Amino acid sequence: MPSITNVPVKTASKVRVPPRTTKVIHADVHAIPSHEKINCLFVSNPRWKGSDHIMTYYQTGPVIDNKFAVILQNHGSNTVLIPANTEIGNLHSIEEVDDNTIRISESHAPLTREQLMDSISWTNCTLSPKAKEVLQDIIWNNRTAFFEYDGNAGLYNGDERLNIELATSELPQRIRPGRRSREIEIEIDKQVEDMLEKGMIEHSRSPYLSRVVLVRKKDMKWRFVVDFRAINKLIKQQSHLIPRIDRLTEEASGHKYYSVFDLKQGFHQIPLDEHSRRIAAFLTHRGIYQYKVMPITKKKNRKIFPAICRKAGGSFNCRKNFPALS
Repeated sequence: MPSITNVPVKTASKVRVPPRTTKVIHADVHAIPSHEKINCLFVSNPRWKGSDHIMTYYQTGPVIDNKFAVILQNHGSNTVLIPANTEIGNLHSIEEVDDNTIRISESHAPLTREQLMDSISWTNCTLSPKAKEVLQDIIWNNRTAFFEYDGNAGLYNGDERLNIELATSELPQRIRPGRRSREIEIEIDKQVEDMLEKGMIEHSRSPYLSRVVLVRKKDMKWRFVVDFRAINKLIKQQSHLIPRIDRLTEEASGHKYYSVFDLKQGFHQIPLDEHSRRIAAFLTHRGIYQYKVMPITKKKNRKIFPAICRKAGGSFNCRKNFPALS
């Protein structure tokens, strides 16, 4: 049985979900051979909904004849219409290890050209067939720039490295790992292993320790965050220009074409210099680690990140580029 990861699940036709109802739809899964019957975990994509009243769930079930049954619930007072060919989630294959254990495929094999193009919504595309083909060629020729292609976030390759300077020689107060549920510890183990594998963190013996906090995201997955508040008090302030929003909107107005680039794990795409890594250390139940890339919630990040983005975007053939943080 083949192992699959992040395979798109799309609506086969327009779906109408009446108010206060539960509906089961048979969505399309084109990236699996039709003769295969594969048990999968369905992970919903929260971006397509357009309504806070539509609920989806993590589901398990088989893919049969390129179809997967998805449960949708409308808790609102109005009918929700979902366009055809909307990507509502992704599938990960489930492997039975033994009678008591299953394994969910999470490694991201590079997509084929057809799979990568299927992951893009062309529903409202106004390009001619020839222009669309040219755009698809551009996307495919630059496929490693897209997280969806191979599951790898980018890494800034310019000369700059984030440098964190201490304002004092004072060491932070020693901390110990907090007591956590087994579920949280398993999730921390999983994310630490993933970051080690991707070269984002390394083992450490630094005394500048901060605690890990897991935060629920909209898609119900866990975001790995380190609470650097105590360490931030020891860091030197630096000045970087943060432009006013009203100034940006004024400068951006009046143009015909706009493009938006969403950086996957954007902060983690900026490398830390060797000296600064020990200041970005964190403590878990399994040991001490330190970031090799810019972590989330460091005080300097929100100032230096737009500056590096602005420099990297200077090579674009465009009139203006505006880095933004959300």
